[in-house]
Amino acid sequence: MSKSTQIDPAPTWQGCRRVLFVFGLWGLLAIAYLWITFGSIRPKAGEPAALIFPPYWSAQHALQSALSLDVALIDFGPVSNIAIVAPRSETALDGARRKGVLLILNAAGAATCATTF
Repeated sequence: MSKSTQIDPAPTWQGCRRVLFVFGLWGLLAIAYLWITFGSIRPKAGEPAALIFPPYWSAQHALQSALSLDVALIDFGPVSNIAIVAPRSETALDGARRKGVLLILNAAGAATCATTF
């Protein structure tokens, strides 16, 4: 008598979980990238915004760049490359990328970014 091996037709869940985990991580990264890039968190006129400049910029360079936009300076963040500003118009931050701003965040909770509480 020969032994016959049976093949289990059910898929292994371990392989499926691994694939779902990897695609889930990439999906979350894609959503975060799109969220930040396309400005659903872009501040309106008068609302505080955090302008994040390159980390190697001095406070003087970041200040000059921030004030060259149509904004009112509120404070600097915990490090010298983060400026908390209030845009004076809806289009005040349109040229921010050309001025060296890496990221614009709506700082509705500006107390978390401010140095003075």
